[in-house]
Amino acid sequence: MIDDEQIRECQQLYALEVTHPAWRITIRPHGPVRWWATRYVPPTLAQISAGMVATVARHTGEALSSALAHQDEIAQRVR
Repeated sequence: MIDDEQIRECQQLYALEVTHPAWRITIRPHGPVRWWATRYVPPTLAQISAGMVATVARHTGEALSSALAHQDEIAQRVR
């Protein structure tokens, strides 16, 4: 049976996927860090030098959203 928390996580996951289409986002069912995102296309050397990473992991969907917004800013500035 799906509980309210699982429904909320599914809604957050969908919102993150729509907002950040350059990232594959997953929720791991166990472990201290559950929210993960990996870029579909690896960052360039210039992007890495500017602070972009290929994978981001956070404890909550909200924290992941914030981290991905920062990463997307880098992607817009540095190609």
